[in-house]
Amino acid sequence: MAQQVAFDPTNKKVIQILRQVKPFNDLNPNELKILSRILKKVKYKAGETVIHEGEKGSSAYIVAGGEFHLDIMDRIVKSFKTGDFFGEIALVDARPRMGTVRAVTHSFLYFLEGKDLDNEQLLPATIAKKVYRGFARQISSYVREGTTLYDSIDVLLIQDGGCAPGYNPVTAFIAEHLTKSDRAVYIASEGFRSIVSNQTKDYRYLVYDPNIYRQIEHIPGVIFSPPLRDARGANFRSERFPEFKNLKIQKLAAENIKKRKVKVIIGIGGN
Repeated sequence: MAQQVAFDPTNKKVIQILRQVKPFNDLNPNELKILSRILKKVKYKAGETVIHEGEKGSSAYIVAGGEFHLDIMDRIVKSFKTGDFFGEIALVDARPRMGTVRAVTHSFLYFLEGKDLDNEQLLPATIAKKVYRGFARQISSYVREGTTLYDSIDVLLIQDGGCAPGYNPVTAFIAEHLTKSDRAVYIASEGFRSIVSNQTKDYRYLVYDPNIYRQIEHIPGVIFSPPLRDARGANFRSERFPEFKNLKIQKLAAENIKKRKVKVIIGIGGN
């Protein structure tokens, strides 16, 4: 079971680790020392879980020692080592966690709770403002990268129809096969409905290569596709979208496909 441990927040090693965290780049050494006082240090045994996929969170984590793995749908997609930082998006907006993080070895984390960051009795507002500005800068960089990623789509998969167990495995197979043929594979997040809406959030980029995924997993909508092999159901369909029978709606979808410069469309499903 994870155990909180005492530590000296003014220790030089602690400050050195905090300097490696990008959102804290605006903080001077004295401000880092003040920030370190609201951190908590927790010890984990090998195999213990830090966060669970799908749960809501309000804490961010900094690796103080050891190693942790990020699992998505029971597959390891990323490693975190000393100085690495994760969980910042959930700290800002309490969104569900994108994956499960477990300790690989006996390891240590510093964690920063949102309620402590907002408590002026614990942390001066001037420092909290700099930290939140750092978080905003980090998250904005994800959004900027994501906006251009979906401007030009090579292969677009569209799932539609009722839910069936084979949709996701077929999607994973297509992503693997086409990626190995040097094609970039995308999928509409909610079938025909997404093609009509045509916002950046309506698309996902399916990445088969784990090395590429590690480089761009921070971009919104990027999905590691191999876990879909074992996932039943249809994660990306839009069941019951009768509006698509309207010819005007279909023409709008066609225009949106042209705007996204889609080269190939592959339909999956009964509709």
